Amino acid sequence: MKRPPTRSAIFSAECRLAQSRRASHESFAQVRSAIRSRLAQPSSLLVATGLGALFGVWFARRNKPRVKQGAVSVRAPIVGLVSTLLVRFGLQRLADTWTRLRDSGSAAS
Repeated sequence: MKRPPTRSAIFSAECRLAQSRRASHESFAQVRSAIRSRLAQPSSLLVATGLGALFGVWFARRNKPRVKQGAVSVRAPIVGLVSTLLVRFGLQRLADTWTRLRDSGSAAS
């Protein structure tokens, strides 16, 4: 026959659980901070912008019907313009975010 746990065993198990939760919250906060500081670096912004531009080019050319060499699609210039504007908007947003994070980091120091 199995005996129920004592109060001290329950208390020690609850303490271990609370300590484990604190440790996991601290590690998640540390990872979040590391990712935030890494993404604020100019090289990371350039990589993210480059990947976005490549994705935009790939997405614009995906499922495109093959046309003959002499025919020019009306859709091609529109897709090029839209992808260019999206990349430009993304660059502006990334630059603004980077500036804001850099300024908030220097103000906190």
